[in-house]
Formats: sequence, C-alpha cells, structure tokens
Amino acid sequence: MLIDIDFFKAYNDNYGHLAGDEYLKKVGTCLKPQVNLAVDQVARYGGEEFAFVLLESHDVELIAQRCLKSIEALPVKHEFSKVEPVLTITISIGYCTIIPKKDTAPSSLIAARINLL
Repeated sequence: MLIDIDFFKAYNDNYGHLAGDEYLKKVGTCLKPQVNLAVDQVARYGGEEFAFVLLESHDVELIAQRCLKSIEALPVKHEFSKVEPVLTITISIGYCTIIPKKDTAPSSLIAARINLL
C-alpha cells in the first residue's frame, strides 16, 4: 500500500520546511499503529509518500480506511490544499497485492497495477 500526502509541496512552501518536517512526523505517527508492527512494515518512501508492506494483513481496504480516519483526526490545518472544501491534511492511497517468489524483484511490486481507494 502506498500513501501520498495531498498537496504537500504547497504546505511546505507556505508554512516552511520545519513545519513540513513536523507534518511528516505527525502523519507517520498516525499511520504506524494502523498495522501489526510485529510483522507488517511502514516506512517513509520518498518525500511525502509512505509505503506499507503487509505480510499477514488480509484486509487492505480496512487498513486503508483506518489510515484515512487517523489522518482526518489530526488537528493540522492545510489552507493551501486544493481539496475543497477540506482545509486539513488529506491523503491518497493505492495498493496492490502479490505473492512473491524467491526471485521476485521489489521493483515488480512498484510496477504492478495499483488499485486506488
């Protein structure tokens, strides 16, 4: 599952890079508890994206919904977002599933067709 923070560049440009760093930390803090950290992994993937590798989670849409709700609950304003009428943090989520074989390259997962929520 990949999560992208919507219009993060506009946030960073208008509120400053220190505020942007805090914003990323808050998002990461919200996302980690949404999975079983004993077996699943959540990591920052690029500038404002987060990647989830769900090894034993079978209901990806449920996890995605939990992520959405946790982000919606953040008391962080984003007055420069183009998501209207929402002026807070929003995220976009996509996912795909594969059953890897021993020689499966990680890039094959990124190249796979992603289902958007």
